[in-house]
Amino acid sequence: MLTALLTAGVLVLSIIERAVTATLPLPPGVRLGLGNVLVMFAVVSLGLPYALGITVLKAGFVFLTGGAVAGLLSLSGGVLSVLTVFFAVRLFRNKLSYLGVSALGAVMHNMGQLIAVSLTLGGKAYLYLAPVLLLSGVVFGAVTGLTLNAVMPALARVLPKNE
Repeated sequence: MLTALLTAGVLVLSIIERAVTATLPLPPGVRLGLGNVLVMFAVVSLGLPYALGITVLKAGFVFLTGGAVAGLLSLSGGVLSVLTVFFAVRLFRNKLSYLGVSALGAVMHNMGQLIAVSLTLGGKAYLYLAPVLLLSGVVFGAVTGLTLNAVMPALARVLPKNE
Protein backbone atom coordinates (compact mmCIF):
# COMPACT_ATOMS: atom_id res chain seq x y z
CA MET A 1 0.00 0.00 0.00
CA LEU A 2 2.76 2.44 0.92
CA THR A 3 4.67 1.62 -2.27
CA ALA A 4 1.54 2.42 -4.29
CA LEU A 5 1.03 5.69 -2.42
CA LEU A 6 4.64 6.78 -2.93
CA THR A 7 4.56 5.71 -6.59
CA ALA A 8 1.40 7.75 -7.12
CA GLY A 9 3.12 10.74 -5.51
CA VAL A 10 6.16 10.29 -7.75
CA LEU A 11 3.94 10.11 -10.84
CA VAL A 12 1.99 13.23 -9.87
CA LEU A 13 5.24 15.10 -9.25
CA SER A 14 6.55 13.87 -12.62
CA ILE A 15 3.48 15.23 -14.40
CA ILE A 16 3.88 18.57 -12.61
CA GLU A 17 7.57 18.56 -13.50
CA ARG A 18 6.82 18.01 -17.19
CA ALA A 19 4.45 20.97 -17.18
CA VAL A 20 6.96 23.20 -15.37
CA THR A 21 10.00 22.22 -17.43
CA ALA A 22 8.07 22.80 -20.66
CA THR A 23 8.00 26.51 -19.73
CA LEU A 24 11.69 26.73 -18.75
CA PRO A 25 14.64 27.20 -21.11
CA LEU A 26 16.45 24.04 -19.97
CA PRO A 27 18.95 22.12 -22.10
CA PRO A 28 17.89 18.71 -23.49
CA GLY A 29 17.74 16.01 -20.85
CA VAL A 30 17.77 18.39 -17.86
CA ARG A 31 14.97 17.71 -15.38
CA LEU A 32 14.18 19.05 -11.93
CA GLY A 33 13.75 15.61 -10.35
CA LEU A 34 10.80 16.52 -8.12
CA GLY A 35 9.70 12.90 -7.67
CA ASN A 36 13.15 11.94 -6.44
CA VAL A 37 12.31 13.42 -3.05
CA LEU A 38 9.89 10.53 -2.52
CA VAL A 39 12.23 7.97 -4.04
CA MET A 40 15.00 9.07 -1.66
CA PHE A 41 12.56 8.89 1.22
CA ALA A 42 11.82 5.30 0.18
CA VAL A 43 15.53 4.44 0.05
CA VAL A 44 16.23 5.95 3.47
CA SER A 45 13.09 4.89 5.32
CA LEU A 46 11.82 1.75 3.61
CA GLY A 47 14.84 0.17 1.97
CA LEU A 48 16.16 -0.82 -1.41
CA PRO A 49 13.37 -3.15 -2.62
CA TYR A 50 10.69 -0.48 -2.12
CA ALA A 51 12.74 2.22 -3.82
CA LEU A 52 13.55 -0.04 -6.77
CA GLY A 53 9.89 -0.99 -7.06
CA ILE A 54 8.86 2.65 -7.23
CA THR A 55 11.61 3.33 -9.78
CA VAL A 56 10.51 0.45 -12.03
CA LEU A 57 6.85 1.51 -11.81
CA LYS A 58 7.81 5.09 -12.68
CA ALA A 59 9.84 3.87 -15.67
CA GLY A 60 6.79 1.90 -16.81
CA PHE A 61 4.71 5.07 -16.64
CA VAL A 62 7.36 6.94 -18.62
CA PHE A 63 7.40 4.11 -21.17
CA LEU A 64 3.62 4.36 -21.60
CA THR A 65 3.54 8.15 -21.83
CA GLY A 66 6.88 8.96 -23.47
CA GLY A 67 7.84 5.89 -25.48
CA ALA A 68 10.39 3.11 -25.32
CA VAL A 69 13.52 5.27 -25.35
CA ALA A 70 12.20 7.53 -22.59
CA GLY A 71 11.22 4.48 -20.55
CA LEU A 72 14.67 2.93 -20.98
CA LEU A 73 16.36 6.18 -19.97
CA SER A 74 14.12 6.50 -16.92
CA LEU A 75 14.82 2.91 -15.89
CA SER A 76 18.59 3.01 -16.45
CA GLY A 77 19.05 6.36 -14.72
CA GLY A 78 16.63 5.55 -11.94
CA VAL A 79 18.09 2.16 -11.05
CA LEU A 80 21.69 3.44 -11.04
CA SER A 81 20.62 6.43 -8.94
CA VAL A 82 18.72 4.33 -6.38
CA LEU A 83 21.60 1.89 -6.02
CA THR A 84 24.05 4.77 -5.60
CA VAL A 85 21.89 6.48 -2.98
CA PHE A 86 21.35 3.20 -1.13
CA PHE A 87 25.07 2.39 -0.92
CA ALA A 88 26.04 6.01 -0.16
CA VAL A 89 23.59 6.09 2.75
CA ARG A 90 24.86 2.74 4.04
CA LEU A 91 28.56 3.54 3.66
CA PHE A 92 28.54 7.20 4.70
CA ARG A 93 25.53 7.31 7.03
CA ASN A 94 26.91 9.99 9.36
CA LYS A 95 29.32 11.65 6.95
CA LEU A 96 27.10 12.62 4.01
CA SER A 97 23.96 14.75 4.24
CA TYR A 98 20.80 14.29 2.20
CA LEU A 99 22.10 17.12 0.05
CA GLY A 100 25.31 15.25 -0.78
CA VAL A 101 23.62 11.88 -1.25
CA SER A 102 20.96 13.42 -3.47
CA ALA A 103 23.47 15.30 -5.63
CA LEU A 104 25.44 12.08 -6.05
CA GLY A 105 22.27 10.19 -6.95
CA ALA A 106 21.23 12.83 -9.49
CA VAL A 107 24.63 12.78 -11.17
CA MET A 108 24.51 8.98 -11.35
CA HIS A 109 20.96 9.17 -12.75
CA ASN A 110 22.27 11.32 -15.58
CA MET A 111 25.27 9.03 -16.08
CA GLY A 112 22.99 6.00 -16.24
CA GLN A 113 21.01 7.71 -18.96
CA LEU A 114 24.15 8.60 -20.91
CA ILE A 115 25.34 4.98 -20.66
CA ALA A 116 21.97 3.75 -21.92
CA VAL A 117 22.07 6.21 -24.84
CA SER A 118 25.59 5.17 -25.76
CA LEU A 119 24.70 1.47 -25.68
CA THR A 120 21.43 1.77 -27.61
CA LEU A 121 21.96 4.62 -30.04
CA GLY A 122 25.74 4.59 -30.41
CA GLY A 123 27.70 7.57 -31.57
CA LYS A 124 29.36 10.15 -29.40
CA ALA A 125 27.11 13.19 -29.81
CA TYR A 126 25.63 12.48 -26.38
CA LEU A 127 29.00 13.26 -24.79
CA TYR A 128 28.42 16.95 -25.50
CA LEU A 129 25.57 16.84 -23.01
CA ALA A 130 27.66 15.21 -20.27
CA PRO A 131 29.02 18.45 -18.71
CA VAL A 132 25.56 20.04 -18.71
CA LEU A 133 23.99 16.93 -17.19
CA LEU A 134 26.71 16.67 -14.54
CA LEU A 135 26.26 20.29 -13.50
CA SER A 136 22.47 20.12 -13.54
CA GLY A 137 22.63 16.85 -11.59
CA VAL A 138 24.65 18.50 -8.84
CA VAL A 139 22.41 21.60 -8.74
CA PHE A 140 19.01 19.92 -8.94
CA GLY A 141 20.18 16.98 -6.84
CA ALA A 142 21.18 19.43 -4.11
CA VAL A 143 17.74 21.05 -4.33
CA THR A 144 16.14 17.61 -4.00
CA GLY A 145 18.32 16.86 -0.97
CA LEU A 146 17.42 20.15 0.68
CA THR A 147 13.74 19.49 -0.01
CA LEU A 148 13.98 16.00 1.48
CA ASN A 149 15.72 17.43 4.53
CA ALA A 150 12.86 19.92 4.97
CA VAL A 151 10.02 17.43 4.48
CA MET A 152 11.55 14.32 6.06
CA PRO A 153 10.17 15.00 9.56
CA ALA A 154 6.64 15.39 8.16
CA LEU A 155 6.94 12.32 5.91
CA ALA A 156 8.32 10.25 8.78
CA ARG A 157 5.35 11.26 10.96
CA VAL A 158 2.59 10.51 8.47
CA LEU A 159 4.02 7.46 6.70
CA PRO A 160 4.73 4.24 8.54
CA LYS A 161 8.25 2.83 8.35
CA ASN A 162 7.14 -0.57 7.03
CA GLU A 163 4.47 -1.52 4.57
